[in-house]
Amino acid sequence: MAKMLSQGKVALRALEPDDLNILYRWESEADAWTSSNTVAPYSRHLLWEYLKTYDADIFKTKELRMIITNGEEPVGTLDVFNLDMRNRRAEVGIFVDAAHRGVGVGETALQIAKRYAREVLGLNQIYATVACRNHLALNVFRNAGFAETAELTEWLVCEGTLCGALLLQCKL
Repeated sequence: MAKMLSQGKVALRALEPDDLNILYRWESEADAWTSSNTVAPYSRHLLWEYLKTYDADIFKTKELRMIITNGEEPVGTLDVFNLDMRNRRAEVGIFVDAAHRGVGVGETALQIAKRYAREVLGLNQIYATVACRNHLALNVFRNAGFAETAELTEWLVCEGTLCGALLLQCKL
């Protein structure tokens, strides 16, 4: 694994066809839909088509999805999206499987993403939008060096009602 994309046992790697089953399981978890703005599960066929046609050229597509691994085991995903090269920023999102939360994997994955965004993409900052009630995710971003810079009222639908979100930024 390239040093740029790893830190200790945690690493970020490209999507592989073998990721179909784990992505299907993660994308079908209704409790993750709030943070991903998903409203229904993805079919296995749709995910297979996504994997077959996925273009990891972030400069062309303005987004990049990577698998987070702990050792060799896939434990989550990290997305860099809304790439804005003119203003040297991008948004980042993270999902860590429930069985692997609370052990620092998310914070480490974000540290790797920060290094990648700074050294490879040449960005000045990355940011995230997180539901105010998602305390676990907020702590992960805070622990990774993100600062809250704005509160967005009635920004997301959370469990059927509008809820606020926090904008978190990290200067690279």
